[in-house]
Amino acid sequence: MPASLEEIRPENQVWQGERSSVYRVDFKGRPAAKKVYRFPPDLRREAAIYRRLERAGSGIQTASIYETEGDYAVFSWIEGITLRRFIQDQGEMSLTDYLGKKTEASEKIKKQLIEIVQNLHKAGIAHGNLKQSQFLVAPGGKLYLVDFVTAVMKGHGYYHRLKRYDEDVLRSYLEGTAAQRPSLRFKSFLDGLFHFREFFSPSLPEVYEGRGIWLCGYSGVYYGRIQKNRIEILREYCVGRGREELFTDLFEEDKKLWIVSLNRILCLDKESGNVTYEKALLSSHGITRLYNGWYAVARSKPDHLLTLFHPLSGQTKDVEVQSCHGVVWRQGLLYVLGEGHLRVYSFSVDQEQAHVEELESFVLPDDRGHDLSDSPGRDVLLLSTWNQVYQFDLKTRSFSLMPKIGKACKVKSVTEDSKGSLVYTYAAPHHRSISKLYFENPFHRISLDPTMTIYKARWEGFR
Repeated sequence: MPASLEEIRPENQVWQGERSSVYRVDFKGRPAAKKVYRFPPDLRREAAIYRRLERAGSGIQTASIYETEGDYAVFSWIEGITLRRFIQDQGEMSLTDYLGKKTEASEKIKKQLIEIVQNLHKAGIAHGNLKQSQFLVAPGGKLYLVDFVTAVMKGHGYYHRLKRYDEDVLRSYLEGTAAQRPSLRFKSFLDGLFHFREFFSPSLPEVYEGRGIWLCGYSGVYYGRIQKNRIEILREYCVGRGREELFTDLFEEDKKLWIVSLNRILCLDKESGNVTYEKALLSSHGITRLYNGWYAVARSKPDHLLTLFHPLSGQTKDVEVQSCHGVVWRQGLLYVLGEGHLRVYSFSVDQEQAHVEELESFVLPDDRGHDLSDSPGRDVLLLSTWNQVYQFDLKTRSFSLMPKIGKACKVKSVTEDSKGSLVYTYAAPHHRSISKLYFENPFHRISLDPTMTIYKARWEGFR
């Protein structure tokens, strides 16, 4: 049973982000969605958009707004799943692939996508953030557009730019062509629209100014520098072929950049961005260089493999590791993070054949190991699990909580430089993408472009 409007219980929470939470509640005898906002401007902006849609009689399939008060709004309840989840349930790699099948169901989704965007613009509203998670698919295939926090009305100075961006995103879904990043087209608008977020961040510590940083995210990898409390993106490696693809990790090797995603591994020339090597390896989460031209990749479910490969010879070798999520080559040994263990392997090459032998296995302090990285200034490895962040002492072979951030939950990546400065990413419950970077030694945090969803962050020079 849903909670009453006055009584909010954790078990009735259906979504939580850094800016708001949504609960299923009972409103005057009918199910409803109560959205609790962290920032008042979000509530005012979204409520105004919903009311504009109602007055315009746009015919757009979305929720109805019942009530706003204080820090929350109450909407009609829509029974359904996100479009992203719907596509995953169909067994497709992307929305573009699904729409290209031209089945009765896919054509229905395609028609509704086009109509929703067209009707939205006819009503004088530009959305500005048409991600697949903003659409809900109800039983029967009816499509709804929700969440209008980033939307603006006609007459706003940046309405036409956002409108063009909506059209670019729709085109990318239909044709597989990459939409131009809004961060490069109207960054000043987004900064102004969300200027209040910086009020919650302390001033940038001088030690971070000008530091280079890599970001792995959806549909690309980004390189930027920390400048005046924000990340200035200097280069984008949009290697997602126009499709939404999650890039999960990277490392630098001289003039090369190795990247892994849930679909493949790539080697790029850092200067030109040209792909020099590509291999299809599903569920890749981490990569490291061994020696004699060999590399190791951590691959999670459904494959559950540590895959070793030699790009020039084409040789590969697989080792079964449950929920393999991270790999580090350190002091001549290969450290591999899995579901509940940190395993240590020897690696050797004999007559061009790779040999791997498990030497040690350490039970993690808690389950679901996620990220593993090296600490260049200390004899430790850094690793995160579902509930905690640990360091593994290479001398004593023991785990201990990381100072300051040890009890952080759902840390997707943690990276330390030679001076002990940390950068880490944290995902809100039920989310895989991140909109903030967190730093320690000293503490700081930076909000990213609100349309940029990332997964991991690594200091420049990460290997």
